[in-house]
Amino acid sequence: MAHSIICSKCGPLVDLKRHCHNVYRFFLFSNPFDEVSHTATWFQVASGITDVKYISDLHDKHSIWCGPAIDYEEAKSDFHSRLILELTRFNFIWGGLECFYDDLELPNCPKYSGKINSINYFLKTEYASEVTPLKYYKEVVDLVSNLVSQNPWYGKRDDLFQPNECTDPTLIGLKVVYKIRNLFAHGAFKFSEPSEWNSITPHDISIIAASSRITLLTIQMLLRIIGYDLNFPIAQLGEVPEGERNSTNAGNFLEYMHLKDFSFS
Repeated sequence: MAHSIICSKCGPLVDLKRHCHNVYRFFLFSNPFDEVSHTATWFQVASGITDVKYISDLHDKHSIWCGPAIDYEEAKSDFHSRLILELTRFNFIWGGLECFYDDLELPNCPKYSGKINSINYFLKTEYASEVTPLKYYKEVVDLVSNLVSQNPWYGKRDDLFQPNECTDPTLIGLKVVYKIRNLFAHGAFKFSEPSEWNSITPHDISIIAASSRITLLTIQMLLRIIGYDLNFPIAQLGEVPEGERNSTNAGNFLEYMHLKDFSFS
C-alpha cells in the first residue's frame, strides 16, 4: 500500500488539519445558535496545530565539537519534531472522540467493557451491514497494517489486527488505533532513531497520521448512524447556510468531507 493515500499533496484525502476542521464545522452547524460544544473545540484545536519544535541537544552543547554528532542531533530533532507534531494532533483528535462518546448513550459490548469496545460494538451491529463504508477507509487501515509489519516495535501485526467479539473485521481500524494509542498513553511507545541511524526505516510519522485519519473517519461513521437529523445545511468556509447556493446537507457532508474532490455545488 503506497503512502500516497495519506499524502497531503498527492493523495485523494484532504489534509488532516482540514479534516479536523470539517468535523468541527459539522458540530458547529448542527447547533448554530448554541455555544460551541465542548466536543467541537477539540477538533478546532487539532485543526490549527501547524508546528512543533523539538531540539534534542538543547541542554547538551558538547555536540557542537563533533561534526557527526551535529548531523545526528539535527536529524533527530527534525524527525522527532515531525513525530511529536503528529502525536500532538492525534491526542486532541482522540480527546474529541472520547468527549463525543460521553454525550452518547451507546450499548456496552456484552463481552468486554470500555468506551472503544462500546463504539466498535455499535459500529458492528448498526453500521457494518447497513451503511456503505466510507471511501478510502479500508485503504488507510491497510496502510497501517503494512507499516506496522515493517516496524516491529508496534507489536505483532496479527495481534493488532485480530478482531474480538466487539469488532467487525471490516471496521477493525479503531481497535488497532486504540492499541497504538495505548503505547504512548502508558509510556510504552518507542521513539525511533531517524532513518539514517536506524537499521529499519521508521514509519512512525505515517502510522500516527493514519491513526488520526482512522479516528476521524470513525467519528464520521458514528455521526451517520446515531440518529441525528442530517438534513440541516452546512456551508463552505466563510459562508452562512441560509440563502447560499454553495451549501450541502449534513448527510452528504458526512459522506464526503474527507475527500479533496468533494464539491458543495
